[in-house]
Parts: sequence; structure tokens; C-alpha cells
Amino acid sequence: MPNAVEVLIPLLNPNEPEVQISALFVAEGQHIEDGSVLCTVETTKSTADITAQQDGYVVGLGVAAGDLLPAGTRLCWVADRVDWEPPQAPVTRDTDITGTLPEGLRITQPALSLAQELDVDLSELPVGPLVTEAIIRRTQMGEGGVELRAMEQDFNPQSLLIYGGGGHGKAVIELIQAIGGYDLVGVVDDGLKKGEQILGVPVLGSKDKLNSLRDEGVRLAVNAVGGVGDVQSRVEVFSRLVEAGYVFPTLIHPTAYVEPSAKLEAGVQVFPHA
Repeated sequence: MPNAVEVLIPLLNPNEPEVQISALFVAEGQHIEDGSVLCTVETTKSTADITAQQDGYVVGLGVAAGDLLPAGTRLCWVADRVDWEPPQAPVTRDTDITGTLPEGLRITQPALSLAQELDVDLSELPVGPLVTEAIIRRTQMGEGGVELRAMEQDFNPQSLLIYGGGGHGKAVIELIQAIGGYDLVGVVDDGLKKGEQILGVPVLGSKDKLNSLRDEGVRLAVNAVGGVGDVQSRVEVFSRLVEAGYVFPTLIHPTAYVEPSAKLEAGVQVFPHA
């Protein structure tokens, strides 16, 4: 059975959901080895090489140097046969409109699907920020003029949830407790049983719990999924939280020292004695 690995564009900076391909080192059908550099991507603050995770052939390469791509976009597949064919994505209505987006509009694919489903006028969406499903739901009207989601009136600026209850999640819990000032409502984890306790903090459920927690006024979230060995899982959690309408506080342990000239972006976690 043919073996193929999907290669995705990573998220280098939570505040820059897009990266630019500054250099492309492979071509369609080229044979590469495990560890080969496929391309170099960069944001305004970071640069990284994307490498192959196995020997094989480059298949489905649809990008070029200079392209600006959202994190999570497929770069290519690395397959064990040069004639391997990628699975065909289902044809959706999105295909009809992705090429006719208003100039400057940045929108996620799920948000685009929802916007078309609700017959949203894309020209009325904000230009500049990345438009997500949460933005579509908060600002648009559904069928019959019924608002899908009122502008959040019950936002609690202290309520905070943690996504991930593993080793890094435990470290984040203690970081938040040391900082103080937050109401830690619980942990969301796709692999833990609801009702378990992580350092005294309850597991509330899986990713399916995100929307209901948001409706209850929780808007702050911490991505506590570790990225060692598998940064893509961390990227996917970040994207999931953004889609659900969450924002990320900057967490600094009281014993850490940050230079006055340093600028820490949303989602940064600074641990003890750093």
C-alpha cells in the first residue's frame, strides 16, 4: 500500500497567520531523502526551514517562491512512488468564489464556507484582520434576520481555559496560579476523560466544549499542547482556538525578568527564572 506524508505550512508566529515562501528547493516529482530541506518560510519576525520526514517523491506541489500562504496550507506530499496520486478533495461551492475575493480580504476556509452558506456579502467583511467563523457568526445575520450570535455582552476578562492537560499543561497551570488574577475554569483535552483533575483543575471535555464555554463568557485560552517532536499538533490547536473566537493572554511568571525594551506578543509563556 503506498505511503505518503502530507507536509503542511507551520505557524511561526501566532500574530502572523501567514508565512511567505522565501526559497523553494524542490520540484514536482523530485526524489528527496529524510531531512531534506523542502523550502524556507518566513514572517516579519521568524524564519524556518521545512524538511521532509521520510524518503520519497515530491507530489502535489502547488506553490512557488514568493507565495504568501496561511499556516496549515498543504505544501506537498512526500510519497514512496512518483506516480502516487493525492486524494481528491470534495468539490464545494467554495471553489466558485475563492478566486473572486475582495481585494485585501483574508479569510479562513471554514469561514468562507460559512459565509457562502449564509449568503454573506464578502465585500462587507473587514479587510486586514484574518476573518474566522467566529467573526462571521458574531457580525452577520442568519436566515430570516435572526442574529446567529449576539455581540458578546457577558465576556469575563478573568475567565481562562487551558487546552492540553499533559506535562506542558501542568506547567502552565502552575504558571497561571503563580501569576494570579485569572479564574481558571478548567482544562480542555481530547485525550482525557471529563471530570478528571489536573493539579486540582477539572477536565471539562474535548474540543467540542469550546463553543459552549465561549457562550458562557470565556474568551481567554492558553495553548498548552507541547510542540516537541510534533509542532503541527500545536498549530492545529492554535487554529482551532482562533476559529472558536478565543484570544491569548501573555503569561509572565513573577520570578522571570523581561527587559523593558522587549515586546512580548499574545500567547507568549515566560516560565520561572527565565
